[in-house]
Order: sequence, then structure tokens, then C-alpha cells
Amino acid sequence: MAAAIVRAHVTGDVAAQVDQQKASGNTGNKIQLLPLIFIIVLLVVIFRSLTLALVTVIPPLLSITIAGPLVAEAAQHGSRSPPSPSS
Repeated sequence: MAAAIVRAHVTGDVAAQVDQQKASGNTGNKIQLLPLIFIIVLLVVIFRSLTLALVTVIPPLLSITIAGPLVAEAAQHGSRSPPSPSS
């Protein structure tokens, strides 16, 4: 005899938000990749060198990659309430 499969479905605001995140998670990466490719192509046309185009694009990409986690960490520390002044 085959085992029965039990499925539970969740509804409400939280479930809708989770579904929305799953649906739009991949789209953001694709949308960010297209302008990057366009910028690199424009830089190659302007500089006539792929090396110069990449050297121009790498520092901003590196700074954005590093800044994201740093801002998140600073936001976590900033959300804590400051210690109360002693009288």
C-alpha cells in the first residue's frame, strides 16, 4: 500500500510576502545584469579596449559589493538604543 502524502497550505499576509519574494528574487539579478552589460559595451566602444572598460567598471562594482554588508551591519548597530546617561 502506498503512503499517503499530506500537504498543508498557508495563507495570509506572510505567505503572500514569501511567495512575492520567491517570484521576484531572480528578476532583480537579471535586471541588474542588463545595464552592466550595456555599460561595458558602451565603454568598449568608447575606449576601444575591453581591458580599459573592465578596469573602469571593476572599482564601482567592488565598492557596491563591499558597501552592502557594511551598511547592513551599521544599520543593526544603529538600531540599538544608546545607553542611558548616568546621573
